[in-house]
Amino acid sequence: MATTFVCPKSIKALALRATKQDACGVHLGDEPFSRYQGLGFAKLTLTPDVEKGTEIKTKDAAGNICIHDRDLDRLLGFNAELMLCGIPLPLVELMLGVSLLPSVDGPNTVMVGGVLPDTKEGNDLDPVGLELWSKNADLTQCDDGLHYMQWALPKTDNWVNSGTIEFSEQALEFSLSGYVERNPNWTAAVAGEWPGLFEATIKAGGPLAWQAVDALPTPLNTCGYLAYAS
Repeated sequence: MATTFVCPKSIKALALRATKQDACGVHLGDEPFSRYQGLGFAKLTLTPDVEKGTEIKTKDAAGNICIHDRDLDRLLGFNAELMLCGIPLPLVELMLGVSLLPSVDGPNTVMVGGVLPDTKEGNDLDPVGLELWSKNADLTQCDDGLHYMQWALPKTDNWVNSGTIEFSEQALEFSLSGYVERNPNWTAAVAGEWPGLFEATIKAGGPLAWQAVDALPTPLNTCGYLAYAS
């Protein structure tokens, strides 16, 4: 049986999904007000957090190295920076614990604002699982319908507002910083479109996974929650 490989070329972030998790990293996406899916962000940056391997180095009496050994470096996770586009209230509620300000209009409740929590005392929010979609620019894969890439950050936490909030003639920007790590309790069935056979590999793997896919998630609602998991 022949084995072929898909080697996509990722450009342009097209969608973001945030799914609430409990303290153990188990998805709660089948509950109302637990999933966001939209394009309420401008940029996501991941910086590797690498633990250097232990190095043993001994010199002899003449100053020559006589013993040298070094363990492999280890990727612990990623330090993440998420720049928002506007102020998507559901996303900042999930990520930062923003308290929403409701306005009652007849039978409907409209969330018209929010209050940023005081992070000086620390933020005990539960983790959030993130998924991101980008465009696959490799046109040789069009015949297979693999027009997009889907990325999974199995567990993210410790999100805080990290950037300067500047009111000027320029667009207001909210920047968030957090941490990404592996998640042994990640669940493919609740995460969305990931085949179940990938689950064990992602659970045992590191802080980032991806697959080539044929479609973007729907619906995209930048200013609202998905009521239930897809």
